[in-house]
Amino acid sequence: MDRPPHKRKKNEDRKGLLLNKKARGMIGKQRASSAPKRAKPEGGSTLKQPMSKRARMQHLVDKVRRIFQKYEPGYVTNSMLCEELKIEPAKSVNYINTLLQHDRIALHSAKGGEPLYRWMSDPERAKTRARRDKLRGLTTDAKLVYQEIEKADNKGLGIKDIKFKTRLPTTSIRVVLEAMATRNLIKWVHTIAARNKKIWMLYHLTPAREDIVNALRMASKSSVRKKPSTAEEVADFINKKKLFNDTKIEAQDITIILEGMVVDGDLCSEMKAIPLVKGEGALRNTNQVKVYRKMIGKRIESPFTQVPCAVCPVASRCGEGQEINPRDCKYFASWLEF
Repeated sequence: MDRPPHKRKKNEDRKGLLLNKKARGMIGKQRASSAPKRAKPEGGSTLKQPMSKRARMQHLVDKVRRIFQKYEPGYVTNSMLCEELKIEPAKSVNYINTLLQHDRIALHSAKGGEPLYRWMSDPERAKTRARRDKLRGLTTDAKLVYQEIEKADNKGLGIKDIKFKTRLPTTSIRVVLEAMATRNLIKWVHTIAARNKKIWMLYHLTPAREDIVNALRMASKSSVRKKPSTAEEVADFINKKKLFNDTKIEAQDITIILEGMVVDGDLCSEMKAIPLVKGEGALRNTNQVKVYRKMIGKRIESPFTQVPCAVCPVASRCGEGQEINPRDCKYFASWLEF
């Protein structure tokens, strides 16, 4: 059935519009695809692309490293950086903050002058980052306390010393110490002067050798003062007191301490028979052990124990009529003046 002429013309106009739109779209695509490419400048090099953030940082690091290597002491001021980089002081602040954030330089305060900056080596930089990771999550007070304990090294600090250095209240210090001890950042040991006083130090450190020896001497003397004891009994006494936290003290180590105290005259020792079995025949089955006890009375000093001839290295060649003789020996003459 044929449509009326006016409707037929309307449909033809609509189809023509659609065809015109498609044609215009195809022409645009052809123009875009056939657009000439940007010609390379003479010499064959392309246009310079902007540097990435990482490339800019590496460029700055290399540039500043050469500046620090130029100066022998290794310390550079802000004015020296501005002069070498040829930048204004206001712009150098951004450079310095960027380098500090990336642990490339370290800040050192100079008395009466401008701050000094030092270049950080790769091992030092890694150590700084590891320390930051370890302290992540701590409060400002905890970091301040940790810093003071770290400065004390294996000498350690007591709560009073920490309070004096940080100006923090005792209650806050105790909370901070317990929190860091739970994370195995620090630990406590007993001091020499008072058994009930705790000294705090970093977890991986051990007390100074002289502190350990003096603490063992005082603990051994305290054990022997109560009753005569063997080295094993003294070691058990110290371990029960937990003077060194969970570190076990061996009897062999205590024997060396006790023998030294005997030589110094602080203790005396004697051999004692201890029965191996109880009951009948105990006297025939005994074991001889060394027992240490406190010194009774004062130690008597005798000049005969200080005769220089006993320790003289040339005593075998000393005699009357010899080149080395007692008459001309100044050490022997000094000893005779007692």
